[in-house]
Amino acid sequence: MQKKSTELNWLNKLWSWADKNDISSDRLPRDEKKILALTNLNLGHSDLTDLPKEIENLTNLIKLNIRANNLTEFPIWITNLTNLTEIEFSFNNLREVPKEIANLNNLTVLHLGDNNLISLPYEIVELTKLREFSICGNNYFSPLSRQISWLRSLQSNGARIFGLDKIISDRGF
Repeated sequence: MQKKSTELNWLNKLWSWADKNDISSDRLPRDEKKILALTNLNLGHSDLTDLPKEIENLTNLIKLNIRANNLTEFPIWITNLTNLTEIEFSFNNLREVPKEIANLNNLTVLHLGDNNLISLPYEIVELTKLREFSICGNNYFSPLSRQISWLRSLQSNGARIFGLDKIISDRGF
């Protein structure tokens, strides 16, 4: 009985957050079975300023779209969603990405373009399955030469990195 009560508690918190932010039940189901089976969560274009930690309980998620919101932080708990293969986090106001991003070893697509990134963690090179990575449009992104070499190593593993050529030409690397 205790497990059921705890489970309902986080679900109720998540649903309450969704209601407060006008997230429809088509996007975030209000049915326990449906939400626990959810594999694709699209919260894009929702004018969000925060994400509830309770999302980390949606362990079947493989795609997470948080594009075009007003988020300033990449929540570290997202890195616990180890089944994720795609994250769309473009057009927010992120300044940094946590080094724990390396926990997402199934990630094949990572879009971080059009944010306010100032750097990337070295651990990003541990995402060896990454095939599409966008960092374009981060006007304040000023990579060090060693970060350029990290990104080039991702490219040599087969990842398409959108924005790298412009960074290299703009910064004279």
